[in-house]
Amino acid sequence: MKFTNKDQTSFELNILNYQFPEMETEEYDSNWLMVQIKVRHQKSEWQSVDPSLLTYEAKEIAEWLERIAKKESVKKQLGFIEPNLSFELLDDKKYIRIYFELESRSSWVASKVAGEKDLWLGIEIENNNFLAEAEDLRKQLSKFPQRANK
Repeated sequence: MKFTNKDQTSFELNILNYQFPEMETEEYDSNWLMVQIKVRHQKSEWQSVDPSLLTYEAKEIAEWLERIAKKESVKKQLGFIEPNLSFELLDDKKYIRIYFELESRSSWVASKVAGEKDLWLGIEIENNNFLAEAEDLRKQLSKFPQRANK
């Protein structure tokens, strides 16, 4: 899944593996995903790899993006158990904002606490194909299905 703006800032998310490939029956541990992000921000470029999403949280992102693309009602904010990434639909519905916390932050603005909401990237909705990116995320997720019930 990759979003690019006119100013060439961008956000990319790739699912690399399960955090614990050998665990298949543990409610949470079986479903943690190793997620790689690559960010091109106005101030810096960085990437990280961290177990920051559960399988069903990644699915929730895809569903949220699809609903935005179809101009359906969505929750304004999307957060997860690990607060590394969160998403927000801005009131004007022209942008989403992706927030970076903890291990998903750039080293130039590292922090040991979550919830600062001071490092983010705005993504222009009209210049990105949210349906295609949601489908890409679903395709990645198909290699790593939910393994234990939540």
